[in-house]
Amino acid sequence: MKRLLILAGCLLSLCACGGGQGERRHLAHDQSFFREHPLPSLTMRPRPGEFVLALLPDTQYYAENNHKQLNFFQHSQRFVGLPYDPALALFAQTYWLAQNATALQMPMVVHLGDVVQNASNLSQWRVASAAMRQLEEGGVPYSIISGERDMHGSATPDDQRSLRDHFKDFFGPQRAAWQSTYAGSDPLGLSQYHRFRVSGQTFLLLALDSHPSEATLDWAQQVIDQQPRLPVILVTHDIQPPGQADGDDARVWNRLVRRNDQIFLTLSGQINGSSHLRLRNDHGLSVDMLRLDYQDQYLGGNGLLRLLEFDLAHGHLEAFTLSPWVLWKSHYYAHLMRKCADGTALGDCDQLAPAADESRGWDNRYVIELDFRQRFAPFDGYTFEADGETPGPGLMAQLRQQLHID
Repeated sequence: MKRLLILAGCLLSLCACGGGQGERRHLAHDQSFFREHPLPSLTMRPRPGEFVLALLPDTQYYAENNHKQLNFFQHSQRFVGLPYDPALALFAQTYWLAQNATALQMPMVVHLGDVVQNASNLSQWRVASAAMRQLEEGGVPYSIISGERDMHGSATPDDQRSLRDHFKDFFGPQRAAWQSTYAGSDPLGLSQYHRFRVSGQTFLLLALDSHPSEATLDWAQQVIDQQPRLPVILVTHDIQPPGQADGDDARVWNRLVRRNDQIFLTLSGQINGSSHLRLRNDHGLSVDMLRLDYQDQYLGGNGLLRLLEFDLAHGHLEAFTLSPWVLWKSHYYAHLMRKCADGTALGDCDQLAPAADESRGWDNRYVIELDFRQRFAPFDGYTFEADGETPGPGLMAQLRQQLHID
């Protein structure tokens, strides 16, 4: 009977017990594809105080890799007739970021949660793990958190998780410690914080589990209190503006964001589309809240990611959306490309870099003016060291020029 139960558990989890040869062949193919089909690397001339954070929104359908779980022992294709693995989109993202991190002055990559579609499916975790390993092999640090798809019970507090959840098995503190920016995790191992330094300016990036318990929120406050001069970027899978949500979304705002003058930026996924909003905290200081998630668009997002440029010298953030996978397809799978009707179309075509879509309120590209010196002054957190002036365009402008994007 015990052997039968083990067998049934394996079948339910799509090769969950160790992974079959077919799965390993798929992962080997996905990992080698981009080495065997290279694209030119970017060549940039960075200006002092410029850097880019790369944001990976909801990757769940890539990790699912076209094996949609249905009822008992049943699966189907999410994208019927697709001639390649959807996981290639995620491998394209991480390979391209690793390849171009130095050119883009990228201190780290930020995963916004919903890593997989089915929390107990080890095959999906293995896909995500292999894709993120490309960043590690390229020496690019990253933060990663769980979303509601990465746990049993979409709103389960982090201190009540199921033993069938596998986030910590694949992305727990031991693996996080490989990242050069990593500074620590909460006692549960589900939230983490990082520090990085660019041109003399140090930032604290606090990555919270999507449903933090009171103890985790206390831990997060302690992390901020222990580093009172560092500007804080807060990352969590889903945070809503006040008055638009309750529950955990409102708790993160009320317990952390509104009270702490150091938190100047929040990053999240979860809700379909792209948006940004500027609010004021209890100190009267600006908090820019940025959100993106393309999972419900063509092929689960089609490899779209966000490049967020910080320009400390000139005082702005610039957001640009790009699909490295579409870039590869245009070179090697041109016969499979689906042409877009216009620059905003995302639902049924291969869009390399979508324009802002005013009809839907999706700001796929935008610039936020932000005087970093003034914003960080209340906690004496501005330490940017300008080393002369390099004339010329910024990093995103150079990127668009090299990729021939209008």
